[in-house]
Amino acid sequence: MKTDDIWIPFTFEDRKPIILNDNFLFIPRNYTSHDEFKFSSFAEIFKNNNPNYVEYCSGNGQWICQKAEEFSNVNWVAVERRFDRAKKIWTRAKKANLSNVFVVFGDAQIFSEKYLSEDSINRVFINFPDPWPKQKHAKNRLIQHDFIGSVSRTLKPNENMIIATDHDDYSSQIINTFLNHPSWVSSFNEPFFISKWPEYGGSYFNDLFSDMGKNIFYMKFQNKK
Repeated sequence: MKTDDIWIPFTFEDRKPIILNDNFLFIPRNYTSHDEFKFSSFAEIFKNNNPNYVEYCSGNGQWICQKAEEFSNVNWVAVERRFDRAKKIWTRAKKANLSNVFVVFGDAQIFSEKYLSEDSINRVFINFPDPWPKQKHAKNRLIQHDFIGSVSRTLKPNENMIIATDHDDYSSQIINTFLNHPSWVSSFNEPFFISKWPEYGGSYFNDLFSDMGKNIFYMKFQNKK
């Protein structure tokens, strides 16, 4: 398997959501008719009733593929907004014969709002989301009030969203956003993060930032809807 095995079989004008090859959902950009696509349940996709874990911002797939291999009794869903990275995740999973990995190329907010049904997810992870470090770009950050409200709808009650970032300012915004949202409560006491989580697993950015001596902020929030 190689990344070239995933290709888009239509023009931009004819674009539509489609499952390409095996276990790769393509959600086009600048597309609005999402309701016309009937997304199958994960029970149908994976042909089991195992728990469903979603990782947003999956990067090159190192973390989620490690977890999928370690926890083969869990269905793992990787969501990545860059097509080249999404293809790398799919290729990595196929080369490792990981049948419990499903890859989504698309916008996290749209996937959560339009494709996931209520109470269909057992756990959510967000690993090193783009911090958009310039203040004028901070509005582009993924973790905002509306997004975590959408995730709350899809996540089963009392289940968790876990987030890792190396960015001090972003971690503060994340914590404040969750603490001010009625659907969430922090699982960690103040300051609402931990800096060491040895069993969390490695990823490209986790390893990179750790080797650079940067602090990693691990946050965990429970869905209390």
